Amino acid sequence: MTAQITPAARALLRAGGAVTLSITTADTPAARVALDETRRRLYALNDGDVGDGEGVGPSFVADPVAVPGGFLLAVDLGGVPPRGRRALPSLLAEAWDGAGAGVRIDAPPRMPESPFLVLMHRETLVGELVAYARQRRFPFTARECASWGALLDIGLAWLTGGAGERVAAGVVGPGGPFAIDLDGADLAAAVGAVLGTGGAVELARRTPDGDRYLRLEAVLHAALSAAWLPSEQSVAAVAAGLDPLIALLERQADGVLWAGADLKDSTRSGYALPYADGPIATDDRPRPVPLGPRIDVVTAAYPWQILSPAVRTRLPERVPGAEERPLPGGGAVVRFGTWQEWAPGDGRAAARAIAWSALEPVIADDLSRRHG
Repeated sequence: MTAQITPAARALLRAGGAVTLSITTADTPAARVALDETRRRLYALNDGDVGDGEGVGPSFVADPVAVPGGFLLAVDLGGVPPRGRRALPSLLAEAWDGAGAGVRIDAPPRMPESPFLVLMHRETLVGELVAYARQRRFPFTARECASWGALLDIGLAWLTGGAGERVAAGVVGPGGPFAIDLDGADLAAAVGAVLGTGGAVELARRTPDGDRYLRLEAVLHAALSAAWLPSEQSVAAVAAGLDPLIALLERQADGVLWAGADLKDSTRSGYALPYADGPIATDDRPRPVPLGPRIDVVTAAYPWQILSPAVRTRLPERVPGAEERPLPGGGAVVRFGTWQEWAPGDGRAAARAIAWSALEPVIADDLSRRHG
């Protein structure tokens, strides 16, 4: 037998629910055949002659996600009855033995804590940035579209600073995020492979000046969410960490539908990326204009934003209260006030009110109702 199924993997399969399996194997043609056969056999549990005749199988079997050393495979076993789940280890072993591919199937190692969840437990001033790429195709592959490839490059360049050092990385999935060990040489390729199957990755890097966190996702849209936690607690230190990322985005703004940067007090706000703290709820304001798909809209009013041409055309010739710089193609970079004015505290509400008032006609209708 070439397939080794660990006790931890057997326990996951017995327990059922949404699970993720670690498949350690060389990426060979035989392994790809075995992966296809694994997915086929899992779906075949829906047939009456498989799985002890129960005829109930997984509700979802994801495309395998390539990671260093093998693959991750997410399966929703919530509808599979106990007898069917007991048959799963044999089913997996037969798929791999039939293809003649050696494999170790295990429970993947979880990250000790999600980098983004850590933010909720720290008293620190945080800089956040969110950006949506122009990519509309699904599933997403990092290099199919120059704009999505650019967003990946921007995020990784800011995270690593070109140093090529190792970062803490986790693939987000059922039961995750799961730890993967990456360095600068294979980081882009590994992250791109995860995103290519419609997944999400969380990355973290600790530097002498502070902590950098990055989430790249291609689940329903291609997006970047970044957080900068400076070791020096000052607005100037936050701005110093965010400004290089903002500069990278401005240089490649033609690949961005929308981007925004803001300051947060993570302890008080709860830090819920990728949305800001919501519009001003008043009865006399007009209803925001729906702009179509979620990725085509402004999600909130931020002190710094990139507006796509489609969004900019819905606003007045001069955006009230904003400093604006036009971009090639009809988009724009807009700033409202200074970083100091947006710092958590009594003055933030006034700065945010000006931005919300100016941008409310183009803030997504569904997101505005959610926060209002």
